[in-house]
Amino acid sequence: MLLSRIDAGDFPSAVYVVAENGQAVFADAQGDAVRVPETRAATLETIYDLASLTKPLVTGLLCARLV
Repeated sequence: MLLSRIDAGDFPSAVYVVAENGQAVFADAQGDAVRVPETRAATLETIYDLASLTKPLVTGLLCARLV
């Protein structure tokens, strides 16, 4: 499912972990972490810049508290 959304161009990459009883049982990275100026694949060590997500995350969490 994630790979099809990456291939469709909905987002450039995804890094995910599946855990059971607090222990990671599977981890993977798909897609490109960076596309410009040159392509670099996402890895489990990829650090993403989340600065542009601050306003939507805070707004969403505050709205959820109102419900």
